[in-house]
Amino acid sequence: MIITTFSAPPTGPTATLVTIQFRMDRGLQTHISGIRGPAAKDLLVKLRQTFAEQKLHWPRGAMTWHLMPSAAFDAQAGLDLGLALGLLAASGTMPVERLRTVGSIGLLGLTGDIAAHPDWNRWVLEDEAIEEWLVPANWRPEVLEVPPHVRLHPVSSLREAIDHLKGHHVISPVTFAERNNWKTNHHEQGGVDFEDLDGEWDARLGLCLAVIGHHPTILIGGPGTGKSMCARILHGLLPLMSPQEGHAVRKRHAARGIVHDALLVPPFRSPHTGSSAAGMFGHCPDSKNGIAHPIPGEVTLAHHGVLCLDEFTEFSRSVIEGLRTVLDQGQVAIARAHGAVRLPANPLLVITSNPCACGHRFDPEIKRCRCTTAESRRYFQRIRGPVLDRLAIHIETGAGCETCSLTDQDKHDLRTSATARQRIQAAIDVKQRSTRKSRPPIEPVALNLLETAAQQYRWSLRAKGAVRHVAASHMWWRLAASPGPECIRRLDMEAAINLRIFDRSTWLDMHARHQQAGKHAADVSKKTQT
Repeated sequence: MIITTFSAPPTGPTATLVTIQFRMDRGLQTHISGIRGPAAKDLLVKLRQTFAEQKLHWPRGAMTWHLMPSAAFDAQAGLDLGLALGLLAASGTMPVERLRTVGSIGLLGLTGDIAAHPDWNRWVLEDEAIEEWLVPANWRPEVLEVPPHVRLHPVSSLREAIDHLKGHHVISPVTFAERNNWKTNHHEQGGVDFEDLDGEWDARLGLCLAVIGHHPTILIGGPGTGKSMCARILHGLLPLMSPQEGHAVRKRHAARGIVHDALLVPPFRSPHTGSSAAGMFGHCPDSKNGIAHPIPGEVTLAHHGVLCLDEFTEFSRSVIEGLRTVLDQGQVAIARAHGAVRLPANPLLVITSNPCACGHRFDPEIKRCRCTTAESRRYFQRIRGPVLDRLAIHIETGAGCETCSLTDQDKHDLRTSATARQRIQAAIDVKQRSTRKSRPPIEPVALNLLETAAQQYRWSLRAKGAVRHVAASHMWWRLAASPGPECIRRLDMEAAINLRIFDRSTWLDMHARHQQAGKHAADVSKKTQT
């Protein structure tokens, strides 16, 4: 008969679930498969002396322990308790079926005490199949992340573990790290609010639509015009995560040794422009014991949150090009010689950039910019066309004008982040209740307007689809304030067209921006009527 139990050595960034199988047969040989030779021999000697000291029955016969996945574990892996429990079940000390639902980690002493290794500073348990774990009572890891339904029972000796599993003295589950208070105030997290913006009604509407439809956004403007502030405000507009999403986020952060204190507040990541491709998308270093532990990058740490790439043109080409896979698939695939791993990466991407190298091209009063149109275009072309094509919402900060028509109710809801969050949540609720949330119908007039704009500005099929999705988000925004038929109208399409300007061939040549602002959708409308 094969006896099965489980362990999860806390020796890597994430704890890999290890299945321990034990079998007895006739003979005298004893073997442990999966532990290095000298360590396995020392462990057998220690187990035998511990059983003798605790007056526990050591069965006679050939004994074989097998670890899956097979890896070269050492004496610090904490498999002592799991191996001992399998042997105890074989000797009849405890029920065999009980061990199949329990996992354990801990180092055994000769007196039967259970301790933790000093290097066990983190335990990130990804597998959710085993709901009950026996862990050392004196263990206080700096990073502890387990699924919410998992129960942790602290045991200080082998006898306590036996009594608990047999039901003689059940140990109550505890949490080693006091959970932080559930933070629900986004304003305290972001530190900025819509009230901090001076006007910028188009930017406010664009940020709200980005949250409703999860649209990648680009903000371009001169220094000090509020690009980074808008990214922080966008983070404050996101709804709270579910407990399952919060656990997934904290688990990925813990793999990097980062404690995400706010349990339900979405993460906000803003990496430096010097970040490498490995730091941005993750890497999988070689492991000594043969088990690969992927290290998540910034795109994975921002999963379910906001990834702000400030001064996007200063990032390396490998980082800029690598974002295409993230935007298309919502995950990152890391391939190495010993295998491949996929990490979730579906953040709300926000990138910011200056219009030119000096940043003052759109400053008509001071006129400090000495960059020519060709130089500005070369600077902006560092944002590769395929990446720019995937950015659905384009916002120019510091423009000081309105191109989107807003109702009085819209302006009231956009004055503060608190009122905007309520309107966004109402729009998301309307979208979730709809039976056509994936592709709502569109009026013929709005469709004709989209076709004309796509032809005039030479949009690709991807850009054309992105504009339609933004128009759908504007429709949900509109229906949250005034219920009506679920159909994309002309005003929804005009707002979406006005929020996509940076891939037009003429936007860098606009010198009289204040006079020409607001004419983008109007020009398309005139062309449609003619």
